[in-house]
Amino acid sequence: MVSLSLLNQIVFASLTISSKAQDVYSLFDTQARATLGQLKGALTYPTNGSPGKYGWNTGSSSGWTSGFFPGTLLKLYNHSGDNFMLDNGRRLTEGLADRRHDTTTHDVGFVMYTSFGQLWHLTNDSQAREYLITTADSLSTRFNPIVGCTRSWNSAPPSFEVIAGESRGSRVIIIGNLYFMLTSHPISRTHMLFPSPQIIL
Repeated sequence: MVSLSLLNQIVFASLTISSKAQDVYSLFDTQARATLGQLKGALTYPTNGSPGKYGWNTGSSSGWTSGFFPGTLLKLYNHSGDNFMLDNGRRLTEGLADRRHDTTTHDVGFVMYTSFGQLWHLTNDSQAREYLITTADSLSTRFNPIVGCTRSWNSAPPSFEVIAGESRGSRVIIIGNLYFMLTSHPISRTHMLFPSPQIIL
């Protein structure tokens, strides 16, 4: 039998963990607002920081990390229900819309899943869903059925380079494949039947 003392300890530990998690979200919220203040409404995206320098280095929507900050804002909205986070997350996400046609890089999976994927998941936004389907179609052009993987870098044949970063890309293909499941899109099935480290979700 579990003692009342043990139950009290479990409840206290749960409350402590919950309190610490809330502190973390509070810090994230503060930092996200500071970052938005630095961006000043521009459609630029935080990339990295520099030692000894306050604030973020930023880049355009073409960067491989450009979906991360919009996705962070949408996650904060999911936690708090704060429409300020939703509105800014949506605005920065929409700035990435043209990437759905990008066939030049596998990074389009990172960019679109972390931004439009979150938007669709949290708001059931039908346009976000359509953009993900288009992204899946674009990303599928990098898939090689003989290798059974999506090409990472545009290396010259016969090289076919695949890195351990394809899980987001694979998720976008899977989302698209749900839509095309009754047609001829076997890519997701191939990825799932022959899992390798880069696609373990």
